[in-house]
Amino acid sequence: MSAAEEFDQIRMQFIDPLQHDYEVVRPIVLWGESAAERSRQTGVDRTVIGDKARRFVIDGMMGLADGRTQPSAGEEPIYPEAIAGYILYLKRFRRKYGCLAALG
Repeated sequence: MSAAEEFDQIRMQFIDPLQHDYEVVRPIVLWGESAAERSRQTGVDRTVIGDKARRFVIDGMMGLADGRTQPSAGEEPIYPEAIAGYILYLKRFRRKYGCLAALG
């Protein structure tokens, strides 16, 4: 199986954008593969791959996070009331029962 086919296979399993970005840069940071080669395999622009690889080397996994979506210092995330309530419910449920069985 080629690297491009392998990437297409695992891409379907991702549940978080950071997983995608990590898998894109992993061969570059671990084995020194070129950004141009990885671009051919993944379909992601080589300049984007190079930028993500640099950020990963400097900041680790959090370097892959999109900084535009992160709350700035002192700013708390704002959730709709229903979502905030459900998050608190799950936290209490987990503390009480030690699992997330409520998600069913």
